[in-house]
Amino acid sequence: YIIPTFFTATNVTPYCYEALFKNCFLNDIPVGLLPVMELEEGCYKEMFSNNGGLGKTLKAGVLPATTLAPYCYEGMFSFTNILEIEANALPATDLAIGCYKDMFYVNRYMTTLPDNLLPAETLATSCYSSMFYGCTSLVNAPVLPAAEIDLHSYDGMF
Repeated sequence: YIIPTFFTATNVTPYCYEALFKNCFLNDIPVGLLPVMELEEGCYKEMFSNNGGLGKTLKAGVLPATTLAPYCYEGMFSFTNILEIEANALPATDLAIGCYKDMFYVNRYMTTLPDNLLPAETLATSCYSSMFYGCTSLVNAPVLPAAEIDLHSYDGMF
């Protein structure tokens, strides 16, 4: 299945797109699909979870927000077949509690991550918790430049 080129919403509400394409078989996520820059709690939670068709690249520009909300990307690509993530695909520098929690949980196909994937220098509580947990094919980790970390920031990340 092919998803629309973009959503027209310029604002999101808490949990508004939660599990929207969960258990689907989508081919790709086009740049421009999710243009919202001001995210809300859980707004994209599990949006593409368990999507067997996402076997390509997560491109830079798909997730353009630089300021994240609590749990906004939680489990977003969990149990998918994404092969690689482009450099600068996750540009956020202002993180929130659990924002990347379980994002790529149990992705057995990704092998490498770009060094500059996670540019934030100040981390929030549990922000990267279990982000790549169960990604058994990974052979490298991205550079983690954070100078200030909070409780459980890296808990179970890999």
